[in-house]
Amino acid sequence: MMKAYFTALLAPSAVVLSSYGCALANSSTYICKFETGVVVIDPVGPDGAITVEVAGQRRPYALDDEKLVPHEAGLPTLLFQPGLKRWKRLNENGETIEITICKSIAATTH
Repeated sequence: MMKAYFTALLAPSAVVLSSYGCALANSSTYICKFETGVVVIDPVGPDGAITVEVAGQRRPYALDDEKLVPHEAGLPTLLFQPGLKRWKRLNENGETIEITICKSIAATTH
C-alpha cells in the first residue's frame, strides 16, 4: 500500500521532470542578458544542432542534457536550470561565472 502511494506521488513529478528535459528541444528562442553581453539561443534544429549567438557571432553548440557546450574553444558553456527557470554561464572548469533569467520567445518559421 505504501509503495503504491509513494509511486502515485512520484508519477506527476516524473512527467514534469521529463518535460523539462525537453525544454531546449521546444520551438523557443532564448534571449539572455549576461553582464558580458547578450546571448541568443536558437531552437534545436531537426538534425539536433543548436546555434548560439555570442558577441554578435552565431556559433554551433552541442546539447548535452540541459548543458550547451560550444564546438569551439574560448566560448562559454551554458547550463539551463529548468526548475529555477534560469541559465548559468560556466567557465572552462564548469564553475558558475554568472546566472540570469532569459526571455523565451516563440520562434517563427519562414
